[in-house]
Formats: sequence, C-alpha cells, structure tokens
Amino acid sequence: MENIKCHISDGHFLVKQGLKHLLSNYDHIEFINDSSNVKQLQERLNENAPDVLIVDHKTIGIKDISELERVIKNHSTMYVLDISDVYTEFEIKSILNIGVQAMLLKECDEEEIVQAIEASVKKERFFCGTV
Repeated sequence: MENIKCHISDGHFLVKQGLKHLLSNYDHIEFINDSSNVKQLQERLNENAPDVLIVDHKTIGIKDISELERVIKNHSTMYVLDISDVYTEFEIKSILNIGVQAMLLKECDEEEIVQAIEASVKKERFFCGTV
C-alpha cells in the first residue's frame, strides 16, 4: 500500500497529539502537518497538500459549514475525514453534502480510524459504527 499523507486539524492539543501518536504506529500512514484553526488549515494545505484531512470542524473555528466546503473545493483531490464528539442528523446530511467522505465519533476505536484513512486510497465512504 502506498503511503497516505495526513493533515490533522483540531482545536484541541491533546487530540492532535493522540492522533499523531496513533498514526506513528502505521508505516503506510504519514503525518505531514497539523493546524489548530481554519486560518492555519488553509495556509498549511496550500503549503503541503495531504491525501487525507482529518478534521474536527467544530473545534477549529468553523462557524458555518460553508467555510469547510470552501476548503474542500480548493483541495478537491483531498479525502476528508471529519471526527467529532457528536453529530445531529442535520449535521450528518450537511457534512456529507459538502464533500466529506468519512465521519467518525471521537469515541471510535483505533481500528475504525485506520480503516477510515485506508478507505481514502479506494475512494470509499466510511462511517464508524456509532455514526
């Protein structure tokens, strides 16, 4: 399997560090950058585009889902995995409509996170068992 380059965007330091540590256990998954807010995200994606964006849109200052939609449209080849603590039915529909391919809850386990990232290579949608 080819290396999958990942960018982690989350407003919580501990979450970013935990995901980085988890991904370091997999030779085929490469952490390339992170960001803590939407401005950093946009700048860093322009510097070094990942294969997969792992994002919690709720913690990086996105107030309107159209902001995330603009990021996705500007990087159309990037697979987007949204990981959050809770989703409403309306949020799920809205997020999927703007081009997010995978959704996980932060309570999902390591196996599901890795499966979601690996789904990017196959261009498949992925949802953890609790979404």
